[in-house]
Amino acid sequence: MSILGKTLYAYKQIFGHGLNVAYYRDFVRKKILDTEPIANTNSDCVEVHMLTSSGDLLNALWSLKTFYCYSQKDYSLCIHDDGTFEDKDVELFEYHFPDARIIRRNFANTATSEKLQGFPLLSKWRSENPFALKAVDFATFSDCEKIVSLDSDILFFHNPDILIERIDSVKYRLNTLNKDWRYGYSPELEDLQAHVGFDVIPLINSGLGLIHRRSIVYEQLEQYLSIPGITSHPYGGRSEQSLFALSSCQFGFEFLPSDYDVHLRDTPMGISCRHYVSPIRHMMYGEGIKRLVKNGFFKDLNSLNLTN
Repeated sequence: MSILGKTLYAYKQIFGHGLNVAYYRDFVRKKILDTEPIANTNSDCVEVHMLTSSGDLLNALWSLKTFYCYSQKDYSLCIHDDGTFEDKDVELFEYHFPDARIIRRNFANTATSEKLQGFPLLSKWRSENPFALKAVDFATFSDCEKIVSLDSDILFFHNPDILIERIDSVKYRLNTLNKDWRYGYSPELEDLQAHVGFDVIPLINSGLGLIHRRSIVYEQLEQYLSIPGITSHPYGGRSEQSLFALSSCQFGFEFLPSDYDVHLRDTPMGISCRHYVSPIRHMMYGEGIKRLVKNGFFKDLNSLNLTN
């Protein structure tokens, strides 16, 4: 590539979505590093689990801090390293969430290797697909029956009240997750349906919601992985999401309300949260972080007082 070509490529990478996005992504987003730690995440009933990477560290901090800021809950926190964490990343998470558990990939590999003996498909899939850690490790390492699955590309603008109500209710016994914007399983729905004895609900997204630990069963995951084509999609998140969906459908499931749906449109005012999936990741900065800052998020964070 010529010098001109490299220059144009670099320019597009930085400013391809406009100056507004570049400003909030490259300057304002870093201000989350200057915020105070969130301590006392020590619930013995509910635990938030996030699988993330070194490259998504800033987004993860925004996702977690907006969640705790507006939910005001003291849910325990467990952060899973996808294998890219450096020591400085761990130190940063430990500073911002001093009571969180950080599960390093090497430790997780050792801890799960014995547990997965007798499950060759599951063991192989987990070793080859970083996304598999969501389907396997969240339940394996959770100290609580109730697991909140939270992706690092989600921002919260207000209290996600319906989600919190379902999490906190002792009578609520279903898994509940947000609805995807398009089909995100592998293989096709009719092929999945042909290999299981229960109705498979389409469009389940594993990015945000409540998962009951007992709904994730190694024997069932091993059986799902024997379905032809379930691990064949080039994007590893498809198979992980498929296993979450199958486990939830077999256990019992309902979607979160439509306000939690994944979509590609502008974010309505008054909505509690938004999942900024890959096609609209730039909107997380130019729309989401911008809205949070203008609406006083940093001030709200400074007055945070977690409750159980």
